[in-house]
Amino acid sequence: MFSYLQQFERDFAKSAARIIDATEGGAVKAGAEIMTLCEAAEQYCRRPVPAECFDYLKTTWYDTAKLDPARKMLVDRLDELGAFRKLCQETKEVLAELETLLDSPTQFNRRIARVDELRTLVQEHEVLFRMTRDVSQIGELQKFAADRQIAGDQISGTARATRQLQRDRQFIESMLEGCDNLERILTESRDRFDEAIEETSKRQDVEMPKRRDV
Repeated sequence: MFSYLQQFERDFAKSAARIIDATEGGAVKAGAEIMTLCEAAEQYCRRPVPAECFDYLKTTWYDTAKLDPARKMLVDRLDELGAFRKLCQETKEVLAELETLLDSPTQFNRRIARVDELRTLVQEHEVLFRMTRDVSQIGELQKFAADRQIAGDQISGTARATRQLQRDRQFIESMLEGCDNLERILTESRDRFDEAIEETSKRQDVEMPKRRDV
């Protein structure tokens, strides 16, 4: 973050424009005048933005033949997400069980084999795993922080295993939250495709010349 701050300040120093920081938070940035967002809006946002400036947000389907295949890909991904979520949920349950078996090494080792099996099954959904991780990045940060904390505390034995299991369970909970977020994104995308397909169908019906009986 310090590198970003330095970059901003270098850019501000080179600019001939007036730089206003209306973020109402964060570090003080050299070369920027501080205002609240309301103050900046009152001074500089005096004319309505023409509606046509937002035309770029309107989707135009130049090749409507791609709508159905694209929708099918979304539906397939949603189906795959359901299977992926089940793997994550089972992993969470096994990890919770392992925490109760730390004083029973034989049972612990036998049960942890299932975690390895689940990890292999998850890897078969590589693309979906990356998609889920991308919408739940806090989990990656928490896992990294937990690893640093465990290493720094220099613990071993049962205490270390307990912390590692807690780290893994927190990560899998984040992945499950990511599954919910991704499902919402994919579902909304599928619905948009449905609307586009319906709109295209109606347009084609209007444009199709009426049949004339001879």
